Amino acid sequence: MKTLKTIALGLTLLSATISCNKLTKVNPVPTTGTATVVDNPYADVNNWIHSQLKTYYLWESQMATVAKTDLKLKPDDYFKSILVNPGELDRFSWIQESAEELTASLNGVNKVAGLRFSAISANEAKTKVALTVAFALKGSPADKAGLKRGDFITQVDGVDLTPENYGSAFAKDMLVLTLGEYKNGIITSTSKKLEITKAEHQTDPIQHAEVIQVGDRKIGYLVYLQFLTAYNSNIRSVFADFKAKGVNELVLDFRYNGGGYISASDIISSL
Repeated sequence: MKTLKTIALGLTLLSATISCNKLTKVNPVPTTGTATVVDNPYADVNNWIHSQLKTYYLWESQMATVAKTDLKLKPDDYFKSILVNPGELDRFSWIQESAEELTASLNGVNKVAGLRFSAISANEAKTKVALTVAFALKGSPADKAGLKRGDFITQVDGVDLTPENYGSAFAKDMLVLTLGEYKNGIITSTSKKLEITKAEHQTDPIQHAEVIQVGDRKIGYLVYLQFLTAYNSNIRSVFADFKAKGVNELVLDFRYNGGGYISASDIISSL
């Protein structure tokens, strides 16, 4: 039996991560109060998954009892089967193979191209898709390749993006991106291509910070991508700079922020 999965549970605005040591029994003996089955290699793992959800899940009161679930499912499938209205009510929960990878991700370290984009229709028939770039992470492969906000991507590895394939187009580590241009209501491919190879990248959560002067108003504008405690000193420096420049209004842009942790006192103490 592999190491138990790491479960990450979305709890409204909070997330809890749970991990467990490697199982020492492949076919554990049935235990009181559970539905462990001796001839089911997934039973112990699935019982653990159910018990953790009952402890930490926001919608635990709506979950089926363990006896009414199918403990013979593979752990990934079992986890999905016991979520409450996934994709609609519960849009936050997932299960992950590696605790180490999840810990790295929560600390902003991921193997990425470094792009954030939205998909839009590229032609009137809506048979083609263009990806419009929201931003490239600072110092990421995409940033180094020259991708920037407002760029369009119409092909990956020479293949037109469509509603059916764009979701998996970035699965490979090495990518050749074709840029597009907007004209007369459609987005067409250009001859410009960029080669990108995914790499381990530490996210700098401070994507953009500036002071905008509008009349007598000094507006501090901060795009903050992820709450990372390791970057507390950096955000304190940003707010100290805002204060020194006489900022009297503030815009915190969390549109692309997926969560994390930072103490409010760390921010307030800088003001």
